[in-house]
Amino acid sequence: MPSATEIFTSQRFQIVVDRHQGDRRVHALSCRDQLLALMFAQRSGRQSLRDLSR
Repeated sequence: MPSATEIFTSQRFQIVVDRHQGDRRVHALSCRDQLLALMFAQRSGRQSLRDLSR
């Protein structure tokens, strides 16, 4: 089973982000960085993104 990072290449993901202006008002994390953090949190069994900073 392919991983999510293999299904969505960086270029393909950026095309979708640009189409929907996802990074228009970004202050801290880009859409790609947030997606990677969410995927890591889910893989490691975290309950929320706040658990990553602990």
